[in-house]
Amino acid sequence: MAKKGGNPQNLIPAKKGEPSRNPDGRPKLTEIEKEAREMTRQEHAEITKLIHTKTKDEIQEILTSSETPIIRAMRIRRILKDYENKDTFILDDLDQRNLGAPKQAVDLEATLNQPIQVIINRVKPE
Repeated sequence: MAKKGGNPQNLIPAKKGEPSRNPDGRPKLTEIEKEAREMTRQEHAEITKLIHTKTKDEIQEILTSSETPIIRAMRIRRILKDYENKDTFILDDLDQRNLGAPKQAVDLEATLNQPIQVIINRVKPE
């Protein structure tokens, strides 16, 4: 499928019998990506709040509690393990899902062979 906003004139249809242009297909998801996709938004929010508001000892108590669902305990353990290994990917991912990704500046430089046409539509106040 073509990307949105792509130029249809640049598309070249594959011919019958032609080898695939993408023989390996879509890249496989890593374990971390699989875990992140499985979590619901509510779980993201709850775990993020837990990680941001509790001490390590309080989190250990939650992990050892018989009331904590196994899957939640597994996810929290994974986050703690990654944190101890100085890998903050999951924490960053949780924050971005709940708080939104930070705005990123884009440095764009282009050489155009054609003049740029600017169209300004003025709306008359009613």
